[in-house]
Amino acid sequence: MASRVQGGKLSISYFDGPIDKLKNLGCLTSEAGKHLVLTIKNRALSGPSDLDDFDNLAYLVDALPQSFTESELEVVRETFSQFIERYSTECDLSNPEELREEASRISKVGDLLNVDTDDAQDILREIAREIEKEEESQWDDDDDRRGSGSFDLCTDGELDSMFGTLK
Repeated sequence: MASRVQGGKLSISYFDGPIDKLKNLGCLTSEAGKHLVLTIKNRALSGPSDLDDFDNLAYLVDALPQSFTESELEVVRETFSQFIERYSTECDLSNPEELREEASRISKVGDLLNVDTDDAQDILREIAREIEKEEESQWDDDDDRRGSGSFDLCTDGELDSMFGTLK
């Protein structure tokens, strides 16, 4: 299994749940288990580049904290801090709900890695609010173009004739 992880044929996200079970069963204390943990750790540390990578890495740090040295954790924290600073300002999502979900994910990963993510979360949530305000103003503009809310009214006779075939 370690060779499949090392070769990139098996994603480290595969271990997000099972690693706890393997740890609780004592499977990670054997030589093969230690080799698997080292391989997963090295793969996770080899340049996380997106939020999914950091999410997987944070889960691994949380599940197996003794597998990481303090210097490795400092590098991870600094890399994540730089990533979220960039990500929060360059995020290309345009759905307010998705932006809020990303802010929540950043919070979760930050909590697991002990990184302050408040600024990045605030930026993403502010972008979501701005998009919603823009969408609301577009709806208001549409209402204005329709003529200040005046509607064509149909008489009962007209409605009956339109839907008479449904009786």
